[in-house]
Amino acid sequence: MTKGLFDGREIEIACPKCGHQNAKTIGWLRTYDELACVGCHATIKLDHEQFRAGLDQADKSVDDLRRTLRDFGKK
Repeated sequence: MTKGLFDGREIEIACPKCGHQNAKTIGWLRTYDELACVGCHATIKLDHEQFRAGLDQADKSVDDLRRTLRDFGKK
């Protein structure tokens, strides 16, 4: 899987059991389907379909913007 622009950014996932905020990078979340809560050790299942689609769209938009800026004024 290619590395996205946002992969190094950290976000917090709240545990549905105890409410603890579990910090993970977006790159980590792209790779794994579940995580263990640091607070209560419950297994948190991650729904990747919508998450990955949103990240892919954001990465594509940034790539499009970079291409536009690179080509700006070349005509």
